[in-house]
Amino acid sequence: MMRELTIDIIYINTLNNNSFASLDSRKRIKKLQHQLGQYMLSQISYKKGYSISHSHMCVALASYVNRVGIDIELINKTKKARIQFLSKSEKQLVNRYGFTRIWTLKEAIAKYHTVGLPRLNTVEIKEINASNVIYFVNKAPRKLQYKFLDIIPSYRLSVVAKKVSSFCIRITQEEDLKGLIRRM
Repeated sequence: MMRELTIDIIYINTLNNNSFASLDSRKRIKKLQHQLGQYMLSQISYKKGYSISHSHMCVALASYVNRVGIDIELINKTKKARIQFLSKSEKQLVNRYGFTRIWTLKEAIAKYHTVGLPRLNTVEIKEINASNVIYFVNKAPRKLQYKFLDIIPSYRLSVVAKKVSSFCIRITQEEDLKGLIRRM
């Protein structure tokens, strides 16, 4: 029996974007994101294939029987600094799919191949069709299946794997940060 791809998302909806203004707030939020990620990892039973991502007050974890890559981002967040990391072909895809979809797809592929953000330029997306993304990693052509998902107001997620036939999304909206931290 093939286990389905599971995407768990914890969304802290008690803070608004104005809470990110101070450096102290950003440090606390980064620490909270890390704690949430560790908590989510402790809750999954099958850890062969997993990928984790966070953006502001949202943490997403994909777990699967095989390797998987995931990325989540706020939609319409300022992207000027990140556009330099896109290739010419990716910039053309931005016109069709939007910046956030291409960015999250590129990061999900990088996480799939464990090249990470410092080496994000080693991933170049060439083509996207109905179910596959064709790309290069270190100049070697590859193909994966992908899904774009718009979740929770203002968040976009991309997930990649060799095969993404069925998947389950579980979203937990936390009203009480203290209650969540107590459970951790």
